[in-house]
Amino acid sequence: MLTWSFFSILLCFVLASMNIGCGVQSSELSNFPDAGIIGGSQSTQDQSWSKNVALIYNKSTNTHCTGFLIKKNIILTAAHCLGINEKDMTIAFGIRPMDGNYIRRDVHSAIHHELYKKDGTNRHDVALIRLVNTAPTGYFPIALPPEDLDIVAGNEFIATGYGRISGKSDINPKANYGTGYLRHVQTKIESISLDQSEFYVNQTFAKGICNGDSGGPAIFRYKNNDYAIGIASAISWTTPVEMTEEERKAFMLNKDLCAEKSIYMNIKKYMPWIKEQSEKLSQ
Repeated sequence: MLTWSFFSILLCFVLASMNIGCGVQSSELSNFPDAGIIGGSQSTQDQSWSKNVALIYNKSTNTHCTGFLIKKNIILTAAHCLGINEKDMTIAFGIRPMDGNYIRRDVHSAIHHELYKKDGTNRHDVALIRLVNTAPTGYFPIALPPEDLDIVAGNEFIATGYGRISGKSDINPKANYGTGYLRHVQTKIESISLDQSEFYVNQTFAKGICNGDSGGPAIFRYKNNDYAIGIASAISWTTPVEMTEEERKAFMLNKDLCAEKSIYMNIKKYMPWIKEQSEKLSQ
């Protein structure tokens, strides 16, 4: 049975203790191996991305992520989705795996980027998973970006994943609604990091990713073909700096953590690593 949990990771609350003049907010980050699509729709089996993606369940952390095929036996996902032991992972193909409607594949091996780190900038949150067998019949790899495809601010794309439709606390009975069901939404790139390794999405319009969508693809239509241009990596939000513990608890109960900003790894930046490591993993 696939189950889930929710957690968040501090990014730069240190600003408060340093008394740096940065206003009354600090930033926080969730790598959400348990994060879902907000403002979107449930996907159907006849939509192309439904044949590219799979749910990644991690028994050791009791969490799930999203991943997508780049070869018949290789899945691209976020590094933080791997957990401690790759053998604890199960891959479920299907649009409603939480209902038990899925085809299972076991993991042969996995690798994450050698410079991966859990927080901060330049996190290199990229990983590859090799399946024991190939993907089920009817599932196929999605193409990766060609050289002439420019990843720039304003590019509109389809975000898809198995996560939540709300970033509010679990005290909200609707918080987990939608988890474990493949969903999609159209959104766009707001900005790109200086080193081109990440791009960012404004989610204040209630459209984007949330907890469980980690590792899912950003799908961009280019010259009548679909390409995966990004890997869902994290959500980011702000909190007032000066709060008591009780005030913070109350604030977090009402805060929608998925309603500010999301972060994607820029696949084009990582193409050399993906090509090299996927070939090694396939041997």
